[in-house]
Amino acid sequence: MRYKKPFTIYKRGKVWYYRLPEDNKRVGHSTGQKLKYKAEEHVKALLNTSSPDIPTLSEYAGDIFDWNKSTYLRHRSELKRGRKISPETARNRHGNVHKHLIPQFGDRLLNEITIVEFEAWLMNLKLSNSSKNCIIYTISLIMREAVRQNIIEHSPLIEMAAVDPSCRVRDYLRLSELNQLFPKDIPEFEKVWKHDVGYGVTLLISASGGLRSGELRALRWKHVVWETGGVLVMRARKSITGEGEPKANGIRGVLLPERTMAMLKWWYELNHQPPPEIYISPCIASEPLLKALKRGMDTVGIDHHTRYLDVHSLRHTYNSQMRGILDDNTLRAFTGHRTLKMLEHYDQKTVAEKLQRRIGLRGQVNQFFEGGNDIEQQ
Repeated sequence: MRYKKPFTIYKRGKVWYYRLPEDNKRVGHSTGQKLKYKAEEHVKALLNTSSPDIPTLSEYAGDIFDWNKSTYLRHRSELKRGRKISPETARNRHGNVHKHLIPQFGDRLLNEITIVEFEAWLMNLKLSNSSKNCIIYTISLIMREAVRQNIIEHSPLIEMAAVDPSCRVRDYLRLSELNQLFPKDIPEFEKVWKHDVGYGVTLLISASGGLRSGELRALRWKHVVWETGGVLVMRARKSITGEGEPKANGIRGVLLPERTMAMLKWWYELNHQPPPEIYISPCIASEPLLKALKRGMDTVGIDHHTRYLDVHSLRHTYNSQMRGILDDNTLRAFTGHRTLKMLEHYDQKTVAEKLQRRIGLRGQVNQFFEGGNDIEQQ
């Protein structure tokens, strides 16, 4: 494969100059050479001299986001450089490195990875654009640190642009689809979920309580409050082997509909009243939960191929259904959203549907022509 040179050269008068990607367009460095090929050899020699032993991506980045081993994270924290990286974020970056970057580019030298091939590979990944942006940001941090340590002269991916996250918008389930997917009648519920009944009950909690996937998979039977009719969101699954506090310190209690509590009670009794420490979900990994949801949607004819529907869509569904039923402060308390802006982000209903919620304000609106509050003329 032919790689793009990590520099550009141009002639000024009789002498050739070179410019690196990170240089300002007005900045040029003289090679002192009058022949183009000698100018190129000169620049290559400079770059090789400044970084004689360039490591592969695997050698350099294998532990760069390992919370217990990384000198990069410790150095960044001590100097308070850039955006703070939490243990959870470090785990996500570490996952990007080992799940995506190393399998594809692990044996390549850092300065050999070109922007053209990286973009071509990234665009073919079956991931959301937000996930692709996380991968871009991860490799950018790696390259930036390698430049800071003078391991490479410049980042070959310095001009890599983020993917537009708005290209694919997560959808939500309509009320009729909710009733199809989660029937009230237990025999009908079993017909929909078949061998995935435990997953169906788990997903019902998310759809009618707004829990995140990680919170859902950390929910144990001890977190069910039967007397009140709700669940306590105390923990969240951060990885297959670890739990932590919910996102944004979102420890909270969530009231669930009686219909959900009845289904939960049925599943509890069917499993012979499991011990308090047992998880409600049949599996604590995220992938089986998503696959079960898709099988359920296939059974009732909900299109998840052209619509962006996943486990997190159930949280969007809850938020969209409950706005206009609960006041915003109560809804924020149930969902764990910090701000009203996030509540608006999760509200997926159309503008017309949102207007319909305000129908109860008709009396107040009619007062416009009745002079409820006279406006003084200036």
